[in-house]
Amino acid sequence: MACSLTTVIPPCPAQQSLPGIQRVWLARKSNAMEYRYTSDDFGIITWILTSAGNPTPFLEFACDTAYVTSDETLTRNTKGKTFPQSIVLRFAKMDKDKRASLEGIINDKCVCVYLDSNSKYWLLGQDNGLQCLDYQGTPDVDGGGNNYNCKLQGLERFMQREVNGTNFIYVSPNNGQQLVRNNLGGSGPNGGITSILNTWLGSAGAPNMPLSQLGAQPIVNVIQ
Repeated sequence: MACSLTTVIPPCPAQQSLPGIQRVWLARKSNAMEYRYTSDDFGIITWILTSAGNPTPFLEFACDTAYVTSDETLTRNTKGKTFPQSIVLRFAKMDKDKRASLEGIINDKCVCVYLDSNSKYWLLGQDNGLQCLDYQGTPDVDGGGNNYNCKLQGLERFMQREVNGTNFIYVSPNNGQQLVRNNLGGSGPNGGITSILNTWLGSAGAPNMPLSQLGAQPIVNVIQ
């Protein structure tokens, strides 16, 4: 999808551009195989789907967001251009449950959706997925505390795209047992979660379906 230089980037006051990442979700890459977009605007993903056409179930990972960072750069060579993408996750307090979850991340390939501080959702690893290429579990790093650190990296043909949060479903951090629908205008107990669903209510043109039919199980249990 080639884009020509036809539009300008308008100014943005500094107070309207907030740094940081607020929330992070992961799903198996094998469960995120199809993407739908808003009309002809390939910049915003409206649906992330399994190969069977069902909404991809994501898991929310309750990271120490003060230390979560993401980066995307441009690399050019004789074969064209690529966009290396990465996200660094930190989880406070080492324990056996987090270890099991991180082992699943290390041994699998995933895609990542994150919510930035400007209320925008972004997708990393869309076509090729992300892999854990750097990991550290330590009881103390120069007085930095007891934690796990995990860096996910991938290489994509295109820049990361925005995700429409209203069609994005995930498992809440509430013991990883309940599938919920995120609503940007909601005021639920988990910051936008408005209701727990027994049936996924698709938008216009998308069929309703039992949660049991949403596809393969997510990657691992939720890290809290």
